[in-house]
Amino acid sequence: MTAEVAEEKLEPDELPNYFFSFLDSETLNETLVGYFSRFLAHIINRKENDIETYVWEHPEVIDKLIAHVDMRSLAECLSKLFLLEPSHSSEDFTVFHFL
Repeated sequence: MTAEVAEEKLEPDELPNYFFSFLDSETLNETLVGYFSRFLAHIINRKENDIETYVWEHPEVIDKLIAHVDMRSLAECLSKLFLLEPSHSSEDFTVFHFL
């Protein structure tokens, strides 16, 4: 017998969409938020252009973070996202799109 491993191709945004779906809940466990924010901070530090592009294409991520801004670790991640140098042209980039 041989075991077959099914190789599924993920859509480009499937994994980040799943990751950020953690923020969809109205109440979040503070311990899990700590792990989430540490991982997000790591992604921001390592893959700055990728995360900036993803957030640019999915502005609802900022809205989700703002909904939980009362949690310190998420507020820190939000500030890191705001401090990213925009790679888009300045006329297309609006930091406060959510206001």
